[in-house]
Amino acid sequence: MRALASACFATLMVGCGAPPPPGSTGGTQVTPGACGRGVGVVHTDYQSTNVSLLGWDGSVLSPSFISSATAGAKLSAKLTGDVMLPTEPHAGNALVVLDRYPASVITWVDVATAQVTAQLSVRSGFDANPHDYLAVSETRALITRFHRNPDPSAVAPDRGDDVLVVDPSGPSIVESIDLTAAMAGAPEKFHASPHRMARVGARVVVTLLGKTADHSEAVASRLVALDPSTGSIDDVLVLDGLYECNGLAPSPDGQRVAVSCSGRFLGGSEPSVGESAVVVVAVGPKLVEVTRAPAVADAPFAFGVAWASDSTLVANTFGRLASSSAPALPDTVVEIALPGLERRTLLESQGEAFTLGDVRCGAACGACFASDAGRRAVHRFTVDDSGRVGEATAIDVHDVIGLPPRFLGQF
Repeated sequence: MRALASACFATLMVGCGAPPPPGSTGGTQVTPGACGRGVGVVHTDYQSTNVSLLGWDGSVLSPSFISSATAGAKLSAKLTGDVMLPTEPHAGNALVVLDRYPASVITWVDVATAQVTAQLSVRSGFDANPHDYLAVSETRALITRFHRNPDPSAVAPDRGDDVLVVDPSGPSIVESIDLTAAMAGAPEKFHASPHRMARVGARVVVTLLGKTADHSEAVASRLVALDPSTGSIDDVLVLDGLYECNGLAPSPDGQRVAVSCSGRFLGGSEPSVGESAVVVVAVGPKLVEVTRAPAVADAPFAFGVAWASDSTLVANTFGRLASSSAPALPDTVVEIALPGLERRTLLESQGEAFTLGDVRCGAACGACFASDAGRRAVHRFTVDDSGRVGEATAIDVHDVIGLPPRFLGQF
């Protein structure tokens, strides 16, 4: 029944006879603090999308900031069902929204007014699938394009599988950073497949998932350190034995990144536990793996990882659907204490697995958040001065479209 109801919302008036969803509930006048303004929440049934805004104190700032129903003079392409927010908050007055596949559109939305101020297509003649956005300055930003142009004669910036440089003041495409050199040693059929980015010191760290064009195969994931001004590749670190390293978070001290790797989905509905871990990498002259927390049995790490403090990580794990050979298991949100890697379960999913979607923390604000599509809530955790994460408090965002919250970002 829930799936049918979601589909009815997504198709709006097609088949279900439902009226169009309400418009935006506006922006927020919250001023930036130590952790930015707050947390953005992506609600989606993978057909339609709504983005809401929360304060770090858990207050609902705007339950429907922008959605698939939003219209406006500068909105040439409405949001689809495959929308994400950047890994790092945009330092300016806009929330940046990535409409990934097949739309391949970047949208800038004014935080105070909820008005779309600009859109930029990064398709370059193919479904580029932008996965992340990172502002370097007012006139330079980086975008990871996950897909490669199937036309073998395509040249930059139309080749894809790259880090695209854009001028957000236009906005306009400036150039492309080729990542071919970062895939040295891998067979030619494996693309870089750049995913997430984080600014650490004077460099930008990019995760590469190393997939084939049809996503059926992958090599071990890699981290690349880029000079954001020149686009030069400073270092590459292969995360040996780890695959699908989708989660990335810079540490509060600005010297490390945490990476969450789920492992490959090999012939089943759950990823390979032996290929899953959370890794801490020091970002100095070289990228150096500091420690690795392997996944425990039946609980591969998922796509979310965040720093609650310089010594505490929060990550989520995948559960398991029931089968004829094994019972169902819940998703979890776990605390990982450094350096000993002690773990503590903070939250379990209710009902089905694969419903705890993401985690975000503001270490300077003493709070972490987790999205929960199963309960249709966002959970807020307090973090004490020692870095220990407290109990969850559920927030009913109650967006006006009625979509489940799945992904998080900061703004």
